[in-house]
Amino acid sequence: MGDFDRNQESETTGAGDLTHAGMKTDSEGPERKRPPPLAIAVPFAFLLHLAEEWFGDFSAWTANVLGNEVSPTRFVAINTIGLVVFLAGTLASFRYPSTTWLIAAFAALFSVNAALHTAATIGFGTYSPGTLTGLVVYAPLSILLLRWAGKSLSHHLFVRAIWTGVILHALVSFVAFV
Repeated sequence: MGDFDRNQESETTGAGDLTHAGMKTDSEGPERKRPPPLAIAVPFAFLLHLAEEWFGDFSAWTANVLGNEVSPTRFVAINTIGLVVFLAGTLASFRYPSTTWLIAAFAALFSVNAALHTAATIGFGTYSPGTLTGLVVYAPLSILLLRWAGKSLSHHLFVRAIWTGVILHALVSFVAFV
């Protein structure tokens, strides 16, 4: 039996295992689960991280350490778009349950970002602005949100959400450094 068939199954009681568009349901029927209240922290975590990068002079760090500056103008432009995406996606996930997978994608993006900042700090032997919030804010928030998503999304949708977050981070990095 394929994943699609398995995702469409339900027990005769209909409680707890029916999926609808990749979302596991609760005992109240085929309503998609809403994200946990903690998901509202996503845009705030992003803002904290931006503040650390901005006041830590991430632009100068990229020029000095990587030899390829992310200019302050580009930094602001990219992160303004990012903030809009995080705000809209988070709010949509509470309003439209079919978009709750976005929370997993955002958590995956945060995880990649935290790992890259940490690896850069260790690898280059100099503090990469964003490492502190990556470790103290992004990592624990991502773990909690990904644990929720792993229980709430179908396996297939969960994996797609993770890949979406990874690819989004790669695209942002490409735009930042090209």
